[in-house]
Amino acid sequence: MSQSVPYLTTGPQSSNLWFRRGVPLRLRPQLGRREIFLSLETSDKREAGPR
Repeated sequence: MSQSVPYLTTGPQSSNLWFRRGVPLRLRPQLGRREIFLSLETSDKREAGPR
């Protein structure tokens, strides 16, 4: 059985996995963004876990 990880998603135009998490309201002014969206540069979920 596969375990779902809610903050992992596939990229908009590729099969690579991306880390995507919302930024808490109180931190948004300091970071200047609503969410963090970073490429993990892999399409393998087992490899993405430690990254």
